[in-house]
Amino acid sequence: MGPKGFQNEKIARKLQRRRTTKHKLIRREWKAKLVKYQDLLPVMADKLDVDTFVKELCGGFRQLADPQSN
Repeated sequence: MGPKGFQNEKIARKLQRRRTTKHKLIRREWKAKLVKYQDLLPVMADKLDVDTFVKELCGGFRQLADPQSN
């Protein structure tokens, strides 16, 4: 390969490093924004009696979603 081929390889490696660095930064940002999942279904089941919990479960948790309701 001549000098031009070497130059193209050098540019390709440089671009690959930039892409990799950019992807690492993006992944870091996403990880910082992610919230850990916590299953609150058992907590809700403990706080409500069985009938109310089943009604809420079937009704899409309307009472639990309404901040005015207790």
